[in-house]
Amino acid sequence: MTTRRTSDGMAEPEKAAGTHLTLGPIPMPYWEVYDIQGVRMSVNHGANKVRFPAPVPVGSRVRAGVELLGATPGAGGHQVVTRITIERDGGDEPVCAADTVTVVVP
Repeated sequence: MTTRRTSDGMAEPEKAAGTHLTLGPIPMPYWEVYDIQGVRMSVNHGANKVRFPAPVPVGSRVRAGVELLGATPGAGGHQVVTRITIERDGGDEPVCAADTVTVVVP
């Protein structure tokens, strides 16, 4: 990966790591934290809100926290909304915060 500079002086890999590369693995922590019994399938419906308050420098170690915001029963299953916050070691603020929506079908 090259470190070509953009017009604002920031290296490209730092920008990429702060957006899509950070957002991609978000569904993983969800199933590592919650154990939902009797689920036939789950469908990722996307996100209500996603923010990137800080960049992720290349080579940074990151960790994720998951908070259950709500679960609403519906005709096709339960809509589960979670807030996933990703932080980097040594960072003052999160690098990503996303409110994700998943439909869980019993």
